[in-house]
Amino acid sequence: MKVKELFQKVNKEDMFLSFIRRYDIIESYDHRASVAQEVEIYKYFKDKLFGFADRITSYEDNTTKDILFVIDVPACDFEDKQKRVFEVFLLDKKEYLEKCVKDFTLWSGTENIKRYALFGLDLENIANIEVANKSIEEYGVEAVCAAISHELQTFEFYENKKAKKAFFDGLTKTIKENEEENYKNCKSADEVFKELKKEFAKNLTEDEKKYFEEQDKFENNISKIKEKWIFEEFKRKEKIMIDFIKINK
Repeated sequence: MKVKELFQKVNKEDMFLSFIRRYDIIESYDHRASVAQEVEIYKYFKDKLFGFADRITSYEDNTTKDILFVIDVPACDFEDKQKRVFEVFLLDKKEYLEKCVKDFTLWSGTENIKRYALFGLDLENIANIEVANKSIEEYGVEAVCAAISHELQTFEFYENKKAKKAFFDGLTKTIKENEEENYKNCKSADEVFKELKKEFAKNLTEDEKKYFEEQDKFENNISKIKEKWIFEEFKRKEKIMIDFIKINK
């Protein structure tokens, strides 16, 4: 089933509920919002989400070479081991069918299957991408549509090509200017972080300073344990995804 066909079938109210169940949208706008403001944010967001769902069904049929997977996997969060996220990505269907019978990997290796992101593709292209049957069967139409919508997120930039082009042109210009400026006076991330911590510490009470000093010691002591756990979790996550992809075939 194509993406556009999936959105034609979706119950939009249930898709909205699936979205807010899995993803936080309030923080994306303003974490200081009052309850009344949050209600307005949800209304605005819902309107945008429904408009996006209507637009993606309006494109004419076309052919694409990709297949889209939505897979529910661990978030690799050391502090919250129960946290899960939806991984949304594309595979080249020809490469996928050729390598799926082998012992392939997603991160590295000789039989690596390359993954692609949705963001940045034309909506007409996305609308005609095939969605893996296994994803639809496992999570349902509403959850899969919510995951796809979340992956694209900036619904307003798909309302017209001019707005989308202006956004990306502005973003490219800003990145280029920042890169040129950074080369003149380049600082490492660690240096910047140390400076920010010094500024932050100026406004702390003595108890707060002691607290964060102890917290830093604790984080330093467990860093190796954490790194090892995350590495093992990434391997487990990759196995879940590979098994899921193979089952779809």
